[in-house]
Amino acid sequence: MSVQEKKALAILQQLVRIRTHQPEGDESDLLDYILTLFPFDRVKTHIIDHGENRSSLVAKFPGRNSSRTIALVGQMDTHGLTSTERWDFPPYRATFRNGFVYGRGTSNMKGGLASIILALQNVLAKQDELPVNILLCMTADGELNGMGAKAIVDGGFLKEATELIFVEPTDEKIAIAQKGALWIKVAARGKSCHTCFPENGIDALAYLNLLCREFRRRIVSNALPHPLLGLPLCIITRMEGGGEAPNFLAGYSEAILDIRLLPYQDNMEILKIMNDISKSLSARKPGLSFMVDVLVNRQSSTMPENAPLVKRFQENLEALGMETRLAGFHSFSDVSRIVPYLGLPFIIFGPGEDIVETTINERVSLSSVVNVAKALTRYIETS
Repeated sequence: MSVQEKKALAILQQLVRIRTHQPEGDESDLLDYILTLFPFDRVKTHIIDHGENRSSLVAKFPGRNSSRTIALVGQMDTHGLTSTERWDFPPYRATFRNGFVYGRGTSNMKGGLASIILALQNVLAKQDELPVNILLCMTADGELNGMGAKAIVDGGFLKEATELIFVEPTDEKIAIAQKGALWIKVAARGKSCHTCFPENGIDALAYLNLLCREFRRRIVSNALPHPLLGLPLCIITRMEGGGEAPNFLAGYSEAILDIRLLPYQDNMEILKIMNDISKSLSARKPGLSFMVDVLVNRQSSTMPENAPLVKRFQENLEALGMETRLAGFHSFSDVSRIVPYLGLPFIIFGPGEDIVETTINERVSLSSVVNVAKALTRYIETS
């Protein structure tokens, strides 16, 4: 095992062993550890306290060229964990086997955090002063509401930034497009009655089903596929509600929809489609009503393939003998909390797979963590 791999493994294992799973988060505990990894005399830190042991970090490493500032962004929270029964290794032990580190958050996205930390340590060890300004942004709540990223934007901490690199799991590919997301809770209220006389009631479950099918058709059926992201998605992840007994119509029903959108699709226009359909159905059936509640609203983001940042990073990877293929990123992340509001050039680049089964045996390749660190190190050094 190389020196870089040993360093990466030690950092990553400690990151995993400090639990930051949702909904509690507890990112403050992780920050306490991260802050021990850098020399205080060379970095200016600002901790954003969100309360309840949750916080985010913005750390500035000044450079010779103050006109250029690279922001490295990574989230500290992970998915929750309901059971450890099917895990081959304890999810917080950070077991290293056959080149992989197993554990909650290894891929999404503490592997990326380890890459950032290792890259900055590499540069700081070689140079008295960095070539350009670096902003290290560690955020809380990236998996749900983006509380940390929003606070960083609202607080003006990125006003000096000229480019953004998000270390989300892309399997070492340069992602330049991210799907937007809408999570919608839709409730239908009708009138319950005995199934022998359905004309006396209003079947809320049936009408909710009808609304969801029409909504999906309007979004997906005529959509043009994106070259990196494919088609939009509209999936019912939960539907509840029924009659008082098996022989009664449902007077109330609700569903949750997970909608993933392409860069040419506007979130507000999609919500208007939902409202238009619900109004149309309600007008056709007096006594039927719908309630729409938006749970998550994240805009998509994209960059041109020939953007200077994209080209620079491709050249950087090519010099290291790494793959330069471009990709799309299908999950939502802090990108959607930052890029649409600041309009800064960005890429998404990190270890671990984009769409990965994180319910059990989440893992990341240690060599991939090191490769990303090497790429970030060289990019900073040659900027």
